[in-house]
Amino acid sequence: MHFLSGSDVRGPAPRALDRVWNLDALQISPHDFLNAASKIRGIYLTALPEVADGLISDDALHEYVTKLVAQHPAFSPVSKWRVVVSGTVGALVSSAEGEPLRPPDQAYEDVMARLRGQ
Repeated sequence: MHFLSGSDVRGPAPRALDRVWNLDALQISPHDFLNAASKIRGIYLTALPEVADGLISDDALHEYVTKLVAQHPAFSPVSKWRVVVSGTVGALVSSAEGEPLRPPDQAYEDVMARLRGQ
């Protein structure tokens, strides 16, 4: 049987937004979220080195992500990881384009609205 056909006896292949691993079951510290944000920033800089001067600093990004995570309810059906990744990318894009960052509370609402719409 062909794996990509979805007829495999193990079931269909996961869709793009399906949970494959339960990351929330792991013991995650706030430092893990900040470390992930820094790594995403590093990837962004590698891909677009010309935006380095206007990009949000690592320290400012950490402060921003900390505020996003603080707003996220403990028992939300949306993973904190999705909030961190979406919020980090949004902050990087805004700063790279020279736009002011949205306040973290507004950015959090934007992230949640986007994730709910998926």
